[in-house]
Amino acid sequence: MKHAASYLLPVILFTAMIACSNTNDPVIDEDLLDMLWRVDTLQTPEEEIVPGPDTLMTLRFHKSMRIDAVTPCNDYTGTYEINQLGSLGIDWHTWTEKACSAGPALRRGVLEGRFIQALNNASVYDVNEGTLTLYNTDHRYVVKLKHE
Repeated sequence: MKHAASYLLPVILFTAMIACSNTNDPVIDEDLLDMLWRVDTLQTPEEEIVPGPDTLMTLRFHKSMRIDAVTPCNDYTGTYEINQLGSLGIDWHTWTEKACSAGPALRRGVLEGRFIQALNNASVYDVNEGTLTLYNTDHRYVVKLKHE
Protein backbone atom coordinates (compact mmCIF):
# COMPACT_ATOMS: atom_id res chain seq x y z
CA MET A 1 0.00 0.00 0.00
CA LYS A 2 2.83 2.35 0.84
CA HIS A 3 4.43 1.63 -2.55
CA ALA A 4 1.22 2.57 -4.46
CA ALA A 5 0.88 5.80 -2.49
CA SER A 6 4.35 6.92 -3.61
CA TYR A 7 3.19 6.71 -7.24
CA LEU A 8 -0.24 8.12 -6.60
CA LEU A 9 0.83 11.31 -4.82
CA PRO A 10 2.67 12.87 -7.84
CA VAL A 11 -0.29 12.04 -10.08
CA ILE A 12 -2.71 13.73 -7.69
CA LEU A 13 -0.48 16.80 -7.37
CA PHE A 14 -0.08 17.11 -11.15
CA THR A 15 -3.84 16.76 -11.69
CA ALA A 16 -4.54 19.41 -9.04
CA MET A 17 -2.06 21.81 -10.66
CA ILE A 18 -3.75 21.44 -14.04
CA ALA A 19 -7.24 21.79 -12.57
CA CYS A 20 -6.27 24.92 -10.65
CA SER A 21 -4.46 26.61 -13.51
CA ASN A 22 -6.31 29.46 -15.19
CA THR A 23 -7.10 28.24 -18.71
CA ASN A 24 -9.25 31.31 -19.41
CA ASP A 25 -6.24 33.58 -19.88
CA PRO A 26 -6.02 34.76 -23.48
CA VAL A 27 -3.21 33.44 -25.60
CA ILE A 28 -1.34 36.18 -27.41
CA ASP A 29 1.00 35.35 -30.28
CA GLU A 30 3.66 38.07 -30.28
CA ASP A 31 4.31 37.39 -34.01
CA LEU A 32 0.89 38.86 -34.84
CA LEU A 33 0.98 41.99 -32.73
CA ASP A 34 1.29 45.63 -33.68
CA MET A 35 2.17 44.98 -37.30
CA LEU A 36 0.24 46.25 -40.25
CA TRP A 37 -0.69 43.17 -42.26
CA ARG A 38 -1.59 43.87 -45.91
CA VAL A 39 -3.65 41.46 -47.98
CA ASP A 40 -1.51 39.71 -50.53
CA THR A 41 -4.06 37.24 -51.92
CA LEU A 42 -7.58 36.01 -51.20
CA GLN A 43 -9.20 32.73 -52.07
CA THR A 44 -12.75 32.99 -53.37
CA PRO A 45 -15.47 30.49 -52.41
CA GLU A 46 -14.82 28.93 -55.83
CA GLU A 47 -11.18 28.46 -54.70
CA GLU A 48 -9.89 31.05 -57.16
CA ILE A 49 -6.85 32.96 -55.90
CA VAL A 50 -7.17 36.72 -56.43
CA PRO A 51 -4.69 39.47 -55.54
CA GLY A 52 -5.57 42.07 -52.94
CA PRO A 53 -6.66 45.37 -54.52
CA ASP A 54 -3.44 47.39 -54.48
CA THR A 55 -2.81 46.33 -50.86
CA LEU A 56 -5.65 48.57 -49.67
CA MET A 57 -6.95 45.98 -47.22
CA THR A 58 -5.10 45.76 -43.91
CA LEU A 59 -5.38 44.01 -40.60
CA ARG A 60 -3.82 44.82 -37.21
CA PHE A 61 -3.86 42.71 -34.04
CA HIS A 62 -3.40 44.63 -30.78
CA LYS A 63 -2.12 43.24 -27.47
CA SER A 64 -5.38 44.42 -25.88
CA MET A 65 -7.12 41.68 -27.95
CA ARG A 66 -8.60 44.33 -30.29
CA ILE A 67 -8.43 43.81 -34.03
CA ASP A 68 -8.80 46.44 -36.77
CA ALA A 69 -9.44 45.85 -40.45
CA VAL A 70 -9.28 48.64 -43.00
CA THR A 71 -10.68 48.15 -46.49
CA PRO A 72 -11.14 50.45 -49.49
CA CYS A 73 -14.73 51.16 -48.47
CA ASN A 74 -15.11 50.48 -44.73
CA ASP A 75 -13.26 50.14 -41.44
CA TYR A 76 -13.94 47.32 -38.95
CA THR A 77 -13.12 47.03 -35.24
CA GLY A 78 -13.61 44.04 -33.02
CA THR A 79 -11.91 41.58 -30.74
CA TYR A 80 -10.00 38.40 -31.39
CA GLU A 81 -9.22 35.36 -29.33
CA ILE A 82 -6.61 32.66 -29.69
CA ASN A 83 -7.38 29.62 -27.59
CA GLN A 84 -4.92 27.23 -25.94
CA LEU A 85 -4.90 25.07 -29.09
CA GLY A 86 -4.02 28.03 -31.33
CA SER A 87 -7.43 28.45 -32.94
CA LEU A 88 -8.36 32.00 -33.94
CA GLY A 89 -11.76 33.60 -33.49
CA ILE A 90 -12.77 37.13 -34.54
CA ASP A 91 -15.85 39.04 -33.37
CA TRP A 92 -16.62 42.36 -35.12
CA HIS A 93 -18.22 45.03 -32.92
CA THR A 94 -18.36 48.14 -35.11
CA TRP A 95 -17.87 49.03 -38.75
CA THR A 96 -18.57 51.88 -41.08
CA GLU A 97 -21.26 51.46 -43.74
CA LYS A 98 -20.00 53.32 -46.79
CA ALA A 99 -21.19 52.03 -50.12
CA CYS A 100 -18.77 51.17 -52.89
CA SER A 101 -20.24 52.41 -56.15
CA ALA A 102 -19.81 51.18 -59.71
CA GLY A 103 -16.59 50.53 -61.63
CA PRO A 104 -13.32 49.87 -59.80
CA ALA A 105 -14.90 50.82 -56.47
CA LEU A 106 -17.49 48.07 -56.91
CA ARG A 107 -14.73 45.53 -57.56
CA ARG A 108 -12.99 46.69 -54.37
CA GLY A 109 -16.31 46.32 -52.53
CA VAL A 110 -16.64 42.72 -53.74
CA LEU A 111 -13.08 41.97 -52.63
CA GLU A 112 -13.78 43.69 -49.30
CA GLY A 113 -16.73 41.37 -48.77
CA ARG A 114 -14.53 38.37 -49.53
CA PHE A 115 -11.86 39.64 -47.15
CA ILE A 116 -14.27 40.10 -44.25
CA GLN A 117 -15.88 36.73 -45.03
CA ALA A 118 -12.43 35.13 -45.00
CA LEU A 119 -11.69 36.72 -41.62
CA ASN A 120 -15.03 35.51 -40.28
CA ASN A 121 -14.27 31.98 -41.51
CA ALA A 122 -10.68 31.95 -40.28
CA SER A 123 -10.07 29.50 -37.48
CA VAL A 124 -6.42 28.57 -37.90
CA TYR A 125 -3.46 30.80 -38.66
CA ASP A 126 0.21 30.48 -39.45
CA VAL A 127 2.91 33.17 -39.24
CA ASN A 128 6.05 32.36 -41.19
CA GLU A 129 8.77 34.68 -42.50
CA GLY A 130 6.66 37.83 -42.60
CA THR A 131 3.56 36.12 -44.00
CA LEU A 132 0.32 35.53 -42.11
CA THR A 133 -1.87 32.84 -43.64
CA LEU A 134 -5.41 32.27 -42.39
CA TYR A 135 -7.20 28.96 -42.90
CA ASN A 136 -10.81 27.89 -42.41
CA THR A 137 -11.97 24.96 -40.28
CA ASP A 138 -11.18 22.56 -43.14
CA HIS A 139 -7.59 23.91 -43.08
CA ARG A 140 -8.06 25.41 -46.54
CA TYR A 141 -6.29 28.68 -47.23
CA VAL A 142 -8.58 31.72 -47.25
CA VAL A 143 -6.32 34.79 -47.09
CA LYS A 144 -2.61 35.54 -47.12
CA LEU A 145 -1.22 38.77 -45.67
CA LYS A 146 2.27 40.26 -45.52
CA HIS A 147 3.62 42.76 -43.03
CA GLU A 148 5.72 45.79 -43.78
